[in-house]
Amino acid sequence: MRFITPVQGRKMRTKRKAYAEKNYIAKHTDAEYIKFMESQVVISFVRNHDQDQNHNEVHSLFTIVSQHVYGDCIQECLDKAIQIAIYNNV
Repeated sequence: MRFITPVQGRKMRTKRKAYAEKNYIAKHTDAEYIKFMESQVVISFVRNHDQDQNHNEVHSLFTIVSQHVYGDCIQECLDKAIQIAIYNNV
C-alpha cells in the first residue's frame, strides 16, 4: 500500500461518503434502525481516521452483537450490524 496523506484521505472519504449517501439503498427503515440501536449496546460510532488504510470506509460502528462493522454511510453500517444480529438470533 502506498502512503496516503491526510488531505488525500479526507478527499477520498468525502467522495465515498457523498456517493454512498446518494446511492446506497437502505435495507431497513429509519424506525428499524432506531429499534436496533435501542435494543443493542452501541459502544461507538465514529468516523475513521483519514489515513486508515486497513479500513478505508468512512464510518466504524461497534456493538456488542456485531463487533466492528464498516461502511461509507450510517445506513450501511447499521444494515451490516442488523444482518449480524439476525444471523446470530439476537
